[in-house]
Amino acid sequence: MTLLTSALGATWLRDGWDAVISTAMEDAAKERLAMDGAKPEEGPFVLIHPAAKWPLRRWPPEKFAEAIDLLSEKGIRSIVNAGPGEEPLLDAIREKCRSKPIYLWPPVPLDTLMGILRISAAYLGNDSGPMHMAAAGVPAISIFGPSSPQRAAPRGSPFFPFYSALECSPCQPYYTRDTCHRGHN
Repeated sequence: MTLLTSALGATWLRDGWDAVISTAMEDAAKERLAMDGAKPEEGPFVLIHPAAKWPLRRWPPEKFAEAIDLLSEKGIRSIVNAGPGEEPLLDAIREKCRSKPIYLWPPVPLDTLMGILRISAAYLGNDSGPMHMAAAGVPAISIFGPSSPQRAAPRGSPFFPFYSALECSPCQPYYTRDTCHRGHN
């Protein structure tokens, strides 16, 4: 395991992974945050990634807006990230949000995203790739839909899954359709 992880630039730990963040990645992260109006020296922030590949894995935008507003009421900044083709998701959150989070747009390259995750206080998002990236350095809070956190949860940092454990979960055919045939999503 050590040979593979070191070839990937990561360190395998007994409880998970620790990503190696280069100075260039850290500099790119700070530069990108400043470009979008977020300064790390203004205090801690939660990186929110509301997207996921499959619609059934996505928590509704209005729920993310509520979470962002709640964080804002507690004095915690939110920075919202999305990938290519996911701008409508950001627009839907922007429409429902009372507070003014920072939106990272256009999409952030993955190495820069890793640097941003490393300097964030926590991650909030769906069961997605960025959730696994976050777990290599910050507490990750993730909403699970049809997949089980016992099977798909990241290993590493403190991880807090939100999961309703329906009687049909984990859903085997979730990746073949956009809606749940039982109406659960």
